[in-house]
Amino acid sequence: MNASDHRSSARQALTGNWLAAVITTLVAALLGASIDGFSFNFTTGSTASSSGNGQSILGNRSVYESISEWSSQSAAFSTAAILLGSLAVIYILISLFIGSSASLGLCVFNLNLHERREKPSFSQLFARFNIWGSAIVLQLLRLLFTFLWSLLFIIPGIIAAYSYAMSSFILAENPDMPASEALRQSKEMMRGHRFDLFLLQLSFIGWAILCLFTAGLGFLWLNPYVNASEASFYLELRRRQPGFNGGSTYETTAI
Repeated sequence: MNASDHRSSARQALTGNWLAAVITTLVAALLGASIDGFSFNFTTGSTASSSGNGQSILGNRSVYESISEWSSQSAAFSTAAILLGSLAVIYILISLFIGSSASLGLCVFNLNLHERREKPSFSQLFARFNIWGSAIVLQLLRLLFTFLWSLLFIIPGIIAAYSYAMSSFILAENPDMPASEALRQSKEMMRGHRFDLFLLQLSFIGWAILCLFTAGLGFLWLNPYVNASEASFYLELRRRQPGFNGGSTYETTAI
């Protein structure tokens, strides 16, 4: 199956389930969840301005007034920086301690879209919170290994990220499996297929650009579409490897 086939399979799986998929994916994103280990990076840009006429910052004002204004602005900037930094730390902690488990639940939801072992529902997002420890270990190990490979060069880091991309699906299907084994099986499963996943993700770039013209609202539908396509990709790899231990069970028992 190529990228077009996986997208077609995703559309078929989402038929009649779009509302549940949009809500589940949106909440999962707010919790910091990602089914393949890739997440959006929010970056901030800074702008600098200067006086058009080249006049000194002091102008006709006294040095004391200028220093007072500068101090007030510095205090405001410092407060804003501390606030933004605190929010970033809180989001990272939420992503680690809650998003890790929600990522597995999101995998369960998307697998059910295709295989219909159970009717896909929002509650499946919380189906793997009972193995939160394994979910956190998986996330930490994946980040650690990817980081270590990135120290060599950016390309090995990208390859490592794609090698571990299926580990959340594997652990979601096998909740009793150690996180390290899920990573090992993902690496084995993705051997020779990393570029295929890259091409699948790249095939959505046109839709992503169009979503930018909708003030981002289009991503509410695009993200479930991408997730369902990657679930199709995982299931295809699983079918190609009869000896693979995944796919044993993923009945959803939410806490």
